[in-house]
Amino acid sequence: MGLMGRPDVQPGGFYRHVESGRRYRADRIVSDVTGHEAGRELRCYVEYTQVDDGTYPSGTPWVRDEQDFFEEFDPIDPATETVPLPIMTRTLQQEDIGYLIPILQAWVRNSDNGEILHTEIASIVSAMIASANGECDDRTYIVAESFTDGVVGVVGMRAPEQRMMPFVEKPNATVELINLFVRPDQRGTGVGRRLNIALEQAAFNHGATDVVVGSGPRYAESHSFYDAMGYKRKGVIESMYGLGRNAQVWRKTIVEDETGALQSPSLSTA
Repeated sequence: MGLMGRPDVQPGGFYRHVESGRRYRADRIVSDVTGHEAGRELRCYVEYTQVDDGTYPSGTPWVRDEQDFFEEFDPIDPATETVPLPIMTRTLQQEDIGYLIPILQAWVRNSDNGEILHTEIASIVSAMIASANGECDDRTYIVAESFTDGVVGVVGMRAPEQRMMPFVEKPNATVELINLFVRPDQRGTGVGRRLNIALEQAAFNHGATDVVVGSGPRYAESHSFYDAMGYKRKGVIESMYGLGRNAQVWRKTIVEDETGALQSPSLSTA
């Protein structure tokens, strides 16, 4: 049900705080009537620091905050405005695989005819399962999880494969970013950025200072993402994905600021 006098306020809806402009997702109605004269209360899952970015501080994935929705909030129309899902990033677990298979099927396709590449997907899933089960130590996967929609994205890292080595300056301190996939309906909402930040932090924690990534023509529309994240184009690997299908290669140096934290991707240099 909605609030008395505000039928537009519903659990699961998104609302903008009139004064600050910040956006919130409503969880459930606590009560219809409070001690306030104007009072209608709604309990929300809200971002602890930057609501619109969908981020949460480490160790505080879901923060509950009671807000007075009677006059302070306006509903957001999902037909005219996309609201990023509140997400957290964490290490891949076995139970995440079921969420990831449809995401892989959406993206891992023949670029000529659009057919799903089942063999390639099976190889990726096999590596993910082995990583989740602790059966291999050469790959690490991180997922982005929405409170409401489950896992909506994934990214992995490994030691750079041999074909990437001409673009590696520090062989013992470089990881290769692999398998960055975001659920199609969540593209452009910041999920990819969150995954990239989480991967850089994980790489830094494991002693890496550089990240390299290669991407072919199948994912050409995503190449600008790596540019935006601070990766610098270093060259191409010719015919890496078949005759004439070159791989663009980027490299980024992870930069630590004076506080000991990683800088924003847009501020990092390569």
